[in-house]
Amino acid sequence: MTRCFLDVDGVLADFVGGIHRKLGIDFDVHQWPYAKGPDGWHFHDELGMTFMGMSELCDFDFWRKLHWTHDGHDILRIVLEFFDPKQITLLTAPMPNVMSASGKIAWIKQHLPEYERQIGVWTDSKAVLAQVPDSILIDDSSCNIRDWRAAGGKAVLVPRPWNDWYADADQAALSVMVHLRHYA
Repeated sequence: MTRCFLDVDGVLADFVGGIHRKLGIDFDVHQWPYAKGPDGWHFHDELGMTFMGMSELCDFDFWRKLHWTHDGHDILRIVLEFFDPKQITLLTAPMPNVMSASGKIAWIKQHLPEYERQIGVWTDSKAVLAQVPDSILIDDSSCNIRDWRAAGGKAVLVPRPWNDWYADADQAALSVMVHLRHYA
């Protein structure tokens, strides 16, 4: 494999915990009350907001101040066992808030400065990148993974309470390692 496209939000950066903190709602990923599994999690519905209302909250400082996911360091460490850092492109999709993209980039510069020149801010379907030869997507969105595979690409779903592999969410890093070995 020559290229790894690694999603940021939900994989490395804790968007879900961040939005709960922003709204003053207690949140513990290990006591997830919103798990929908294959049905997905529509965070704005569950929190009683419209998507645009949610987007307004997610300004530059929101994204810049996000914490790492509880297992984000472990996931990155595992990815680095399979890929040279120069083979990794961090992918992130901004929300409609005009400051979203710059806040996400600021988070990457703060937490992963060695990747600041390897960022893909993606507003279209990530699946168009599935045609990059010998590439793989690592993402927490079941929809992104399905679209990527339908476009002919290799992909690894990071188990999270809001996706198809919700039952393995407590062992996400291990799951990523096992599935990357499958492609190695």
